[in-house]
Amino acid sequence: MHIVVIGNGVAGNSAAKGALRNPDTRVTLIDGDTTPYYSACVLPDYVSGDIPRERVVLESPGQASTRFERCQGKRVSAIDPLKKEVLFTEASSTPFDRLILAAGSVPLIPPVQGSDLPGNFTLKTLDDATRIRQWALGNAVVIGSGLIGIEAAIALRKLGKKVTLIEAMDRIGPRILDPVMAERVKQTLESQGIDVGLEESVVGVHGAGKTEAVETEKRDLKADLVVWATGMKPQSTLAGDAGITLGENDGILVDASMQTSAQGVYAVGDVAEYPDPLFSEPRLNLFWYFGVGQGRVAGMNAAGLRSEFPPTLQM
Repeated sequence: MHIVVIGNGVAGNSAAKGALRNPDTRVTLIDGDTTPYYSACVLPDYVSGDIPRERVVLESPGQASTRFERCQGKRVSAIDPLKKEVLFTEASSTPFDRLILAAGSVPLIPPVQGSDLPGNFTLKTLDDATRIRQWALGNAVVIGSGLIGIEAAIALRKLGKKVTLIEAMDRIGPRILDPVMAERVKQTLESQGIDVGLEESVVGVHGAGKTEAVETEKRDLKADLVVWATGMKPQSTLAGDAGITLGENDGILVDASMQTSAQGVYAVGDVAEYPDPLFSEPRLNLFWYFGVGQGRVAGMNAAGLRSEFPPTLQM
């Protein structure tokens, strides 16, 4: 049985590992980039210099297996669940018996003037982290105070830079912290020398050929570098174009086996919308442990080894 996995993140690699549990399977993992498999969780530690690049890279799931092929640098243009084919941009294709979609998510940057100037970054990929490390800066502004924003601000501050963390809502981490805990986090960040601005929306980014300042509703901030940490969206276009059912948040709807609406096609990780036991509705779960667990379950089911992903709360 030939199982194709699209995506080189934790969900895709976990899916490949799960599928290889069946000795009769052959797995091809496809990724449009050539970056090695790495841990996105430690990117802030790489930015700060706490760990070298080598420690960001992870071991491949099939390094010792002749049944595993990692196919990188080939971009997928479409999938055909009926013909069971993955089509590439260079007019070639590969067949599959089962398909696992693990394309992940991409950062959301608001349509703010100047957000496309050199010096604007996100912290999503290893390449993002490397470019941030290589960028000459003295003043940094981080926009958004979720987990990524907070960790990015800490990492940049460890480099000895002047850092301002901007949040449009009335507290730090508004989606994950209550007011009491948010205030404690704010005080901790400020004690580390990070300026925190609340209820402060960004109006524009300004500069002659590169970022020089961030304008908010309240003030102007010097900024040689801007990190946008303003949310993610699932990369579900391939599924939607193939007629696979998407949810309200544009994620791919799946059941407990990670099966999509197309027979033999599974979706896992950031791209999947899975029933949340707390909210009683499908939700996106853009966390490492969801990617690991969902990937393993999808890989096993694709290989004919029955498994289910249990109701799991976001932590």
